[in-house]
Amino acid sequence: ELSLEPLSAEATERYAARLLGDPESPPPPWLGAELQRLSDGRVGAIQSALARLQAGGAIAPEGSGWRYERARADELSGEKAVGAQPRGRDARRLWRLLSLAPAGLHAEVGTQVAGLGGPATEAAFASLVEEQWAREAGERWTLTRRPLEPGVLDERARVQARTLLLELERRLGQDPASWGAEACENLCALALALRDGAWAARAVREAVRRDRDEGALWRARERLEAWSSLTKGSPAAERIEVLRALGEVRGSLGDPGGAAESLAAALNTRSPELGQAARAELHLARTQHLLALGDAKAAGEAVERAASSHSRGETSDPAAELLGWRIRSLAIQVALKAGERARALELADQALKEAPPARVRASVENLRGLAQLHLGRLEAAEASFREALESCRALELAAGVSACLSNLALRADQGGEHEAAVALHLEALEEAHRAQLPAAVATAEANLGNLANRRGRVEEAETRYGVSLEDALRRGFSPGVFATDA
Repeated sequence: ELSLEPLSAEATERYAARLLGDPESPPPPWLGAELQRLSDGRVGAIQSALARLQAGGAIAPEGSGWRYERARADELSGEKAVGAQPRGRDARRLWRLLSLAPAGLHAEVGTQVAGLGGPATEAAFASLVEEQWAREAGERWTLTRRPLEPGVLDERARVQARTLLLELERRLGQDPASWGAEACENLCALALALRDGAWAARAVREAVRRDRDEGALWRARERLEAWSSLTKGSPAAERIEVLRALGEVRGSLGDPGGAAESLAAALNTRSPELGQAARAELHLARTQHLLALGDAKAAGEAVERAASSHSRGETSDPAAELLGWRIRSLAIQVALKAGERARALELADQALKEAPPARVRASVENLRGLAQLHLGRLEAAEASFREALESCRALELAAGVSACLSNLALRADQGGEHEAAVALHLEALEEAHRAQLPAAVATAEANLGNLANRRGRVEEAETRYGVSLEDALRRGFSPGVFATDA
């Protein structure tokens, strides 16, 4: 796993270079410092800040590499644009309106909502273009410079925003699925700027769905965080929905602490609509994030709560039965994290005797192998890993294949078969890249880094980790595990 400790500017720069995948033209030193300033060295926030700089044009494709624009990065961070506004009252009025529509506005809508009249609006827009505040693409007006965050709307801006929201609603209709990409982006921004919970529930939900489909998780996180601040007085079901989604996105972005916090807030929302099965699912997800944080004690408490909620709900239908098996599988992971290897092996053996579903069986067999490995039973561990690997390949579980290969590599290394260990870790890495599994990539890279360091190849080790060697040594080897509901 990647380090949960904040990265230094130097380590942040190396991590950014890895994310950009351009070793031939490494990023300039200022980029690491800027990313570190924007992210406080947190891995998930570094990814978000890097994506923001790319989206804003501070990092742009050039040939087979990248072009880095320091001036654009400064502009995006707001450091050189504080208090700057266009000249002229009408131009500022139109600029404020366009600031509310990040995807731009059709000229007809802008003219109607600005309230200046046709000729005055056209003159105001021409002034914005001349001062390089805006540009025209076809009949669409967009700003070329805007505040990074919208800030608090004054009364005039609120009136403009509400007028624009109603006009867009009139033109687009009530069905979010029918909104175009630009309209969805604008409606989402307007709802959040106006702090309109009812509109946010519709617009943000749809925008986040599209963000996740596009893989833009950092943008989904920002929207969900803004929406969650509006749900304090909303129905409990809506608050649970946004907190659950926020937990999922934060976890996917490598922020297990934030994910666990969001899920805990969802669980603390008292609502009869949150049934026992749903409560067990939230406890289960929270357990996984606490394990990622290395907090075995809190993870143990969370998995016990998951089991308790599951036992109080319906347990006879297939979905409930699978949930029960997933809880048992995660309990084995918790025992391993707590160092209770004999207990983990006992739980795994007991589960395998009861004929769990195929996917659960593969995961439990892999966990049994880890317990056997920690207890020094190398041959038994290898047999368990190979059986789990065969099952994962038959089930086409890419995460499971990568995890089992990583664990076979750990077994080979403990048996003194160093070349075989490297080959297996590389195979695990290749599988993780092929299936686009960031966590599995991090596991394989971390383990390869430790092997390289053991052989005195420090530079290769640091490149594999993307962080300082000190962090790498503290982290140690990472076993491979995978979700039973994959």
